[in-house]
Amino acid sequence: RFSLAALEHEVGRPVSRPVRIVIPSLDVDAPVVDVGLDSARAVAVPDDISTVGWYKFGVAPGGHQGSAVIVGHRDGTEEGRGALYDLGLLDLGDGLVVTTETGERLRYRVISRESVSKSAVPMGELFAVDGEPVLTLITCGGYYDRENGGYQDNVIVSAVRDYSA
Repeated sequence: RFSLAALEHEVGRPVSRPVRIVIPSLDVDAPVVDVGLDSARAVAVPDDISTVGWYKFGVAPGGHQGSAVIVGHRDGTEEGRGALYDLGLLDLGDGLVVTTETGERLRYRVISRESVSKSAVPMGELFAVDGEPVLTLITCGGYYDRENGGYQDNVIVSAVRDYSA
């Protein structure tokens, strides 16, 4: 149900995988790799903290409906800052660009930014395969508690296509 082939059938056109994301205001220029689920059935995050992951069982950026999800690390204990370290600093209206494997450059504009307790993340909304098209970026944030699994919150940024740029 959440396969790329099913999505292509649903929208009636090929859907191209994202391969790079650029967020100029944060000085982010990161490769995007496909990710799925880890052994705990949570969205896997790439091992390389300088890389971000697109949830391949959901919606692709540029789709006509649903939430295309890109996840990445805030930081690593040995590696330092991750690709999405400053995600929580994005302002409404900030732009970003996702490049697909076909070379298409999809421009987006930030419409919301929030920090949500990991226990209260609205998973159904964030990973929706229908509804208005949106790009959702997720990383860790909030208080870091080593004894309780690390960061206690998620930073969630939503962006919509910007056809004016």
